[in-house]
Parts: sequence; structure tokens; C-alpha cells
Amino acid sequence: STVIKAFGKVRARSAPQRAARGWRAHVTHVCGAVHPQPNSQYANQAFAVKVIKKTAELKEDEILSLKEEVQVLRTVDHPNIIKLYEFYEESDKFYMVTELMEGGELFDRIVKKTVYTEKEARDLVKILLSVLQCVVDQTSRGPRPRHP
Repeated sequence: STVIKAFGKVRARSAPQRAARGWRAHVTHVCGAVHPQPNSQYANQAFAVKVIKKTAELKEDEILSLKEEVQVLRTVDHPNIIKLYEFYEESDKFYMVTELMEGGELFDRIVKKTVYTEKEARDLVKILLSVLQCVVDQTSRGPRPRHP
């Protein structure tokens, strides 16, 4: 496969654990990979490889949503947004090669923590607004009116 050629042998790290919707429901597994080429800028760096299997259940709008998300991830650069390094499409699968994040799902952490102090809530909202501003700024198509 193209991913194996580019990133070497992948090893299973984890599988999706909670119910997902859209294209995420078709992720068969997430693997860890280390770039094998010593002359590459990514030499010996660990990556996550998300495998999305093309099945009859994967609808055209879900594929479009996946490709739109890939386009956004290729465009944005922010410390709190996962970095997409490569996206491959083969006849039976899609592969997303991203930075390896081992801290777990943000949604699960938010749900698990049932009470937030005002400072914790403020800090979290500040990060989320910073991410949203980055996505808007870096994906906009030309000038747009500013609201006072």
C-alpha cells in the first residue's frame, strides 16, 4: 500500500472506542507508524495512521465531508489543531497520517470532568475560540466584512 511505502510498517495502537457518526463511523483502526527514511525531515518521528474503509455503507456525502475536513486540516496551522501530514486514497481505503496524540479524546475528558472552576472554563473557552478564529482566518476565501 502507499502508506506502507511512505511510512513503513504500521502497528495497531487502538481502535475507535465510542460511537461515531459520518465518515468517522467507518474508521476501522488507528495505527502508529514511524517514518523509516533516515534522510526525511520526519525521520524516526511517530505518526498516527487512521484507516477509513470504503464500504457500501460509506455514503457519498460522508466522503465529501472527509475530504473537506482533510482540506481544512491541510490549510490550518495551530498548536491545538492536530497536524495532518498526508492523506492517501486507495481503491478500498482512505488513510490519514497525522501527528500522534496519546492523551485520549478531548470529548471524553470534558464529559469525565463533571465540574469546572470558572478559571478552567475560561481557559478552555479561550483555547476553543482561538482554534475557531484560526480556522476562520486560515480558510476564508478572500476579504469579508468585519462586524463592529
